[in-house]
Amino acid sequence: MIQKAEPAALLRRGSGAGLGINGRLGVLQTTLQGRVSVSGIGVHSGAPATVTISPAPADTGITFIRKDAGARHAITGDWRFVQATDHCTMLASGGKSVATIEHLMATLRALEIDNAIIEVDAPELPVMDGSSAAFVKAIDKVGVTSQPAARRYIKVLKPVRVERGASRRPASAEVRAHQRSERQRARRRARDRGRRQTSLRPPPGPF
Repeated sequence: MIQKAEPAALLRRGSGAGLGINGRLGVLQTTLQGRVSVSGIGVHSGAPATVTISPAPADTGITFIRKDAGARHAITGDWRFVQATDHCTMLASGGKSVATIEHLMATLRALEIDNAIIEVDAPELPVMDGSSAAFVKAIDKVGVTSQPAARRYIKVLKPVRVERGASRRPASAEVRAHQRSERQRARRRARDRGRRQTSLRPPPGPF
């Protein structure tokens, strides 16, 4: 189930976008405030590669551009374009591919970035030190900004389970709907009561 809120209401509430604001997923889409580049070596190919990450308009999503593949070949950073996951994650479209995207994609998710153009001059992204640290450090230099468009998100309504392997104990992963604890529900009710009481207070000064 995909939900989308009204942008006007969201702008009044503020986005909460980015880990630097409140450390949780906000309600407005986000992008970088500037352009950053990271250079290194592809772990599988051994070839040098430079990645440039640029801001993108709302509703763009994550788009990879192979600068070395002729007329700036674009590949959408979406699960539907995943071609292989052996040793690394590879996206492919129109006969062109880009590999070892997992560390950068993890960085964008962790920093709550919805829209970005990622240009790379090689078939594989640089591995750096094997973590997301170099990408996080580069993006931190320019920061993340909210955009006047509602973030689309998936709400899990029932358990989703994936299994692989025919053994008696196959590998599996499961996603379940989040259930608030009684303490969390009590805090939410207390906040709601506080808001109602504040809204009923008369303004200062004479009527």
